[in-house]
Amino acid sequence: MAEDLAVRTILRNNRGMHFSREPLPVEFIVAGQPVVYRGTESSVDIYNPGSIPTLRPGHPGRIFDPSPQHIRVNWFGLEDEPVSFATGFTRDDSGTTVPDLSWSDETEYAKLTQAIQKSEAGR
Repeated sequence: MAEDLAVRTILRNNRGMHFSREPLPVEFIVAGQPVVYRGTESSVDIYNPGSIPTLRPGHPGRIFDPSPQHIRVNWFGLEDEPVSFATGFTRDDSGTTVPDLSWSDETEYAKLTQAIQKSEAGR
């Protein structure tokens, strides 16, 4: 799919940037923090046929609810889907990281969202 290729291209081209594929450290669990999904590909809680069909590793989002037991992320392009407003993420057993999320900065977030916009325009 075009979105997957676009995101993989961005990730491949930005290995030297601050982007990290490591689990998100708890100190970055704050509202507004850009993050990248690093879990397994999933279409759970995505229902609208006009939406991006799956949440894939590398997909950008922003933490909007930093609750410790249910960290919620507003995923770019999936804002109206339950995956953004109902699905939550939790810390690992040690309480130090969030395994399915990875840190991103504003520059990386902008590049990833632009790549998705371009791929969606061609859909």
